[in-house]
Amino acid sequence: MSRQVTFPSHGVTCGATHLPARSDALTGPAGRPCVVMAHGFGGTRDSGLTGCAEGFTDAGMDVFLFDYRGFGDAGGTPRQDVSVRRQRQDYHAALAAGTCPVSTRTGSPCGARRTRAAMSSPSPPRTAASLRRSR
Repeated sequence: MSRQVTFPSHGVTCGATHLPARSDALTGPAGRPCVVMAHGFGGTRDSGLTGCAEGFTDAGMDVFLFDYRGFGDAGGTPRQDVSVRRQRQDYHAALAAGTCPVSTRTGSPCGARRTRAAMSSPSPPRTAASLRRSR
């Protein structure tokens, strides 16, 4: 069952959804992997990411979906303003929120910055990847 949570990013509260794994297939001594996802460019976590996230949860991974500052139910202004710098900062904040990430996922071609954010995190994940859904 999903759980609505929040985390801080540069003085603003970001909304997020934690979807727990539906199986223990990938659970190991260090716990379960967790995929951190945010919509590409100007979308929000409730606009198509849940269906994609369910594939990860079915496989045994937790998923942490979040909205960037200024989007969805996250606070912040300006609203609906895409900023690569702020989005990278928000990924860093999501990774620091204790979501046990080992992978990042995005629904758009701008995923390289998510991977860079994950790998440059003070506690980098064991694996970082940016995936793009085929259309």
